[in-house]
Formats: sequence, C-alpha cells, structure tokens
Amino acid sequence: MLLCFDRWPLPGVPFSVETVYQIITYTTGETQATCSISDDTSTFSNSFLWPARTPFAAQATCRLTYDFDGTFTGGFWTFSVGAVGPPTEDWLEMSAVYSDPFSAADGTILYLGGECILG
Repeated sequence: MLLCFDRWPLPGVPFSVETVYQIITYTTGETQATCSISDDTSTFSNSFLWPARTPFAAQATCRLTYDFDGTFTGGFWTFSVGAVGPPTEDWLEMSAVYSDPFSAADGTILYLGGECILG
C-alpha cells in the first residue's frame, strides 16, 4: 500500500486544496486506486478496482470530477503513476492532471508525493 497526501495552491482561485492518493496492489494482481481532493468546504473522492495486467492497473488510474475554477463544465482530475527515467530505475512519478477544454486551467498538473507512507 502507498498513501500520499499534499496541499496545493491552484491557479486563479483564492484557496488551496488537499489531495490524497492511495494505491493498493493485491496478491491477485488487482490494483485499487483511491483519490480525493478537499477544499475549504467540500471533499470529492472516488475509488477504482482494476483487473490485473491492464494498463489502468499498472498506472493505478483514479479519476474524479472537481471543477475548481467555477466554470461548471465538468472538469475532472486524473490521478496516475508513470515511470520516470530509464526502465531500470525503481522510482515512479505520481501526478494529478486537470482536464477541462472550457477552462484556462486545462492541463494543470499536480506532482504528488510530498508526504507518503509505504506499508
């Protein structure tokens, strides 16, 4: 299990958010990815259980809707894990990417992993 949490300022809004991203890989090869974003008034969360040997399991993908910039156009965040550097390296990059083509914040990336617990 890997549990990471961070606090972030977001562009164009007067508040920061807290992210939580948890990854559990079971002995069967299935991966459970849980993600959440909290601001000053609300918490948005989601959880996915991915079958073994799928790209979504390998990337521990978790998606949630959180339209933070007030456009109310269905903006969503995709939390995932990606390899960094040559395949021989054993460390990963965790990020959350904002997607909303109607928002100036489309493509905003939060690099996760400020505080992590491996257990």
